[in-house]
Order: sequence, then C-alpha cells, then structure tokens
Amino acid sequence: MFNNPAMVASQPNLERVRMGRESAIVKWEADRGRVEATLLLDSRILMQVKGQGIDSADIAVDLLKEWDLNELRTEAAR
Repeated sequence: MFNNPAMVASQPNLERVRMGRESAIVKWEADRGRVEATLLLDSRILMQVKGQGIDSADIAVDLLKEWDLNELRTEAAR
C-alpha cells in the first residue's frame, strides 16, 4: 500500500503524505477525532502514531516528522 498511491486514493479516509523521500499513510476519521499515521522506513521499520479526541490529523503527521529518521536507521542497523 505504501508504494501504490492508487490503493490509498481509493480509500476515502486515507491520505499519502510525503516526508522527504519517505511516505506515510494517514487515516483520519474527522467525525470521531481519530488519526493513525503510519510510516514504513526502509521497508522494514514500521512507525505508527495514533491519537483520538483531536481536531486535526496534522498533529500525528507533525509528530512523525519530528523523529530523526537517520538516527533511527543507524540504531536499527546495530
């Protein structure tokens, strides 16, 4: 799903968000105030941020963007 934008586009509450060279998938349920942002890093590290009772999906996306992905890659390689 991460590499197929057509699959994401076919789902009404999913959005693909670019974060540099990476892509995250954001599932936003506005009526429930729920968000789930998922990032697959290097096809092997799954990062996920979930929240509820919030006003915008941007909060979860911003939180994912704050991670130092290069540092995570370095630590995961050990």
